[in-house]
Amino acid sequence: MLASHQGTRGGYQLGRRATQISVADVIQAIDGPVTVTACTTDEGQCEQFSKCNVRDPLWRVRERILTALGECTIAELAADPPQPPPVQAAVLHTHL
Repeated sequence: MLASHQGTRGGYQLGRRATQISVADVIQAIDGPVTVTACTTDEGQCEQFSKCNVRDPLWRVRERILTALGECTIAELAADPPQPPPVQAAVLHTHL
């Protein structure tokens, strides 16, 4: 995801366009696979694996999280937030 360049004008730059790097890519590059529970990965099978009734729903939650993180790019995160529409002053009428 990053390319490094040595020298006085060196540094780091993105290896792909910011619009092509998802938040999921960044999280997985830093932390490894996204997990919700210990049994989310193949290695994390516990004694209750075969009779667990929350495993499959939690796996579906994990997939939804990954989908949401995969749809958001770092370009979106870096963009200026949208500005709310201007608030119009309310006109108050008083009767004297």
